[in-house]
Amino acid sequence: MKRSMVTLLTLSVCALFVASFARAAEPAKFDRVVLLDVQGLFGGRNVWVSHDGTGWCKIVRRPKPGETGLMEMLYRVKLSQDETAALAELVRAHDVSSIRMRDRSGVPDEGRPAIYLSADGKEAAVEKWANDKNDDFDAIYASLVKIADAAKETEQVRWGPYQAGWTPEGFPDAAKIHALAAAQKGRAHGRNAEESGKARVPALIKSLGGIRPVAGQAIPELERLAARTGRNSSASTRPTNQYVVTRRFGTGLFP
Repeated sequence: MKRSMVTLLTLSVCALFVASFARAAEPAKFDRVVLLDVQGLFGGRNVWVSHDGTGWCKIVRRPKPGETGLMEMLYRVKLSQDETAALAELVRAHDVSSIRMRDRSGVPDEGRPAIYLSADGKEAAVEKWANDKNDDFDAIYASLVKIADAAKETEQVRWGPYQAGWTPEGFPDAAKIHALAAAQKGRAHGRNAEESGKARVPALIKSLGGIRPVAGQAIPELERLAARTGRNSSASTRPTNQYVVTRRFGTGLFP
């Protein structure tokens, strides 16, 4: 009996290992990959690629003398099977849904490209300020830029004034992609909020001379310090991790 149980357990472990190996060996697949990378003053490129390697590329440039506004050149994209498979492996290795970017404001004229991916019935999108660095984002971005550069060597489908609202059939429009990126950013921010609060509140207390808060009570020292600024007399009390502090808006006590 004991030997049978050991044999059964061994076979179960082997089956799980074989199943895991088979899943890992499956070729990577995607439904849609999109790059939105047009800056309002200087232009750029947008790339749309479908699961079969077909798609579109739009190159946008600044106006030449005699032209008004940004100008666009539209090209068709047709990747080979090997190129499509390589792109699929790339987006699997650099998971768009797990990319997290530093939250900051952009500098004047800074671009903010967005990458969108749909695969296995799921969608994800992420945006990155041009001056920031992220290995996963940058790897996908570089590959899509190469696709755009190669498309420029093919025949133009359309040329003329930039049509910012145009989206190929079957692909999400820019509004949806930006909304997905904002939602992904919001989920990441929510997961980090508690840790951020744990770091901020003790640092603030230390800066005020080592006040020791008591759970469930307001901190009168913060109340009096806020009142001395004279900026705003309204107050609200809210929990912050282990603390309940009286927060005065407009006092500069909190970032």
